[in-house]
Amino acid sequence: MPKPFSTKLSNYAASIISNLTDKINAARLPNPDRYEDEIFSYTSGRWVYNEQKHVESHYISFNVSALQFIATKAVGADRCISMLKIAEGASNKVFLMTFSNSARVIARIPCIGVSGPAHLTTASEVATMDFARTVLGLPVPRVIHYSSRAKSTPVGSEFILMDVIDDMEFHDLVRRSDTALNELGKTVRDTAEMLKTLCQTPFSQIGSLYYKEDVSLDLQTRPLYAEDAPTALGGADRFRIGPSVGSEFWKGSRKHLLVDRGPWRDMASYAIAAARCQQMWLKVYAIPRTLIGPVGNSTVQETPAAHCALLDNFIHLIPYLVPKDDRILRSILWHPDLNGSNIFVNDSTFGSRGSVIAFIDWQASVCAPLILQARHPPSMEYVGGIDDLPVHATKAPETYIDPETIGTSRRARKAALHQMFEQRIKENDLYRHSQSFAYRDYLVSLMYCVSGTWSDGYAWFRENLYRAEEALRLHDPDYIPLPVVPRTQLAMHQAQYKATLLRHHHFELIQDSLGLVGEGWVGHEKYDGVMKKLPGHRKEWDEERLGPWPFQDGTWSVED
Repeated sequence: MPKPFSTKLSNYAASIISNLTDKINAARLPNPDRYEDEIFSYTSGRWVYNEQKHVESHYISFNVSALQFIATKAVGADRCISMLKIAEGASNKVFLMTFSNSARVIARIPCIGVSGPAHLTTASEVATMDFARTVLGLPVPRVIHYSSRAKSTPVGSEFILMDVIDDMEFHDLVRRSDTALNELGKTVRDTAEMLKTLCQTPFSQIGSLYYKEDVSLDLQTRPLYAEDAPTALGGADRFRIGPSVGSEFWKGSRKHLLVDRGPWRDMASYAIAAARCQQMWLKVYAIPRTLIGPVGNSTVQETPAAHCALLDNFIHLIPYLVPKDDRILRSILWHPDLNGSNIFVNDSTFGSRGSVIAFIDWQASVCAPLILQARHPPSMEYVGGIDDLPVHATKAPETYIDPETIGTSRRARKAALHQMFEQRIKENDLYRHSQSFAYRDYLVSLMYCVSGTWSDGYAWFRENLYRAEEALRLHDPDYIPLPVVPRTQLAMHQAQYKATLLRHHHFELIQDSLGLVGEGWVGHEKYDGVMKKLPGHRKEWDEERLGPWPFQDGTWSVED
C-alpha cells in the first residue's frame, strides 16, 4: 500500500499549491464563512481561571474550503456536504466530514500552541500510525491524507484525514449496565496483546518514530531496530527514529529552547537531556517567586537556582538508578494515553461485543526504555483503597472478581478491569520483568517529575530524590553519597513536603467537588453554577497553611 501523501516544500510543490488554490476559490464549497469563528474557536467548555490564555492557545484558523476541497478529492467525491466539529481535546479539533458519495472521514487539526512542535508532532504521529497498522498489524485507523507543514498546504494548517471509526468507546461499554464481565475481558485481552506486540519490537534509539525522509541525513543512516529485534519485522526501509516529541521537551515555552531532544542511544543520555532541558527552562523562563513559597518553602528554595541544584542531584543519581539489564532498557513504542475514549470496541450483540476495533490518538508517542513505558492503561487502572474493593478482589492479584459482586458499580468495574489486566499482562514476560527492577519506582517517579519541578514545588521533587538516595545508600555499596537532604534539614524538609501534600489534597478536593478537569475546565452547562460556588471555597482557603488561592488568573499553567 502506498504511503500517505507527505507535503514537502519545493518549487514544484509551490506551483501545485498555487494551482490548487485557484481551483478551491472557484469551487465555492459549503460551510460559509460565518461559521468559521465557531470552527476556529474553542467551544466545548470554559475555564474558571486563566481562561483567556487557554482560549487563545486553543484557537486555530485555517482555510475551511481548502480542507474540504482536498478531502473531497481524497475520497473521490464531487463535493463535501457537511463538516461537523465533533470533539475538542487538549491539543486538537476533530471534525466529521461527509461527502456526496456517502464517504466520511475524520479531519483533525492540531492547535499548534498546545499540541507540540510544528511539523514534528504531525509527521511523527502519521508515521507511528502507519507503522503500527502496516508493520505490526495493530488495529489503528488508516491515514487517508495529511500535511505536516502548514506553509506548504493551502489549508494553512497541519491536518490529518483518517478513516471514521463507528463503534463504541470503551468507557461507554464500561458504564453500560448491561455489559457483561466477559465483554470487558475481551477489551482487556486485546489491549494486553497490543502492548505485548509493542514490547517485542525493540528500536535502536530513544526518540520518536518518523518516515525516513523526515529525519536528517545522519539519522537516515542509522538502523531502525535494535540488534536483537525479530528478523521478520518489516519497515526498516521506510521508518527511522528521530527527535522526541515528548512533552518534557516541548510543553509551553520549552518549544523555544535550543536543547538536546534526541534521539539518544542510551537511557542515561535521555534522562540527563530531560534534566538539562528543565534547567534551561528554569534559567530562561521561570519567574522567581517573591512571596513565601505556596507550599511552605523558603524564598531561597523557590528560586530557579535552587531547582537547578536539585536537578544536578538527579543527574548524579542517574548512573546508579539506571538498570544494567538490556531487556528492560530496550527502547519500545508505547501508546501515550490509553484512556477509555481512545479505545474503540465492537458494539455488536452477536458474541464479539467488547473486542477492540481501533486504538486511536497516537499523538506525542515516543520510543523509550521499557522500564519507563510499561504501565497500566489509565482505563484499566484502579487507584482506590483496598477497603473499596469487592471481597473477591482482596484475595490475590491473579483472582478474577466474581461476576456476582460487580453489579453496576463503576468502582467495582474499575477494580475488575485492573485485576483482569494484571492477569493478562502476566503472559507478557518482558512487561513482568520490567516491574521487578529494585529501583524502578524511584526512577519512574523522578523521570515523571523532572519537567514539573517548578509547578509541583521544590519539596515534591526533593522528596523523590531523598527516597531514591536513601534506597541507594542502603542497597548499593558502590553508591557515592550525596546528601540531597542533610540530616540537619530533614525535619524542615518533611514539614515542607507535608505542606505540599496538604495543598495538593485541598486543591483536588475543590476540583472534585466542582467537577473541574485539568486546569479548571468545566462544561458550559455547569460553568455558572461553579462560578457561584467558587467564592465560598475561596473564603475557606487558608493561605497561611496552603499558600495562594490556586483558582485565579496568573496561576501557573502547563502552557507557560
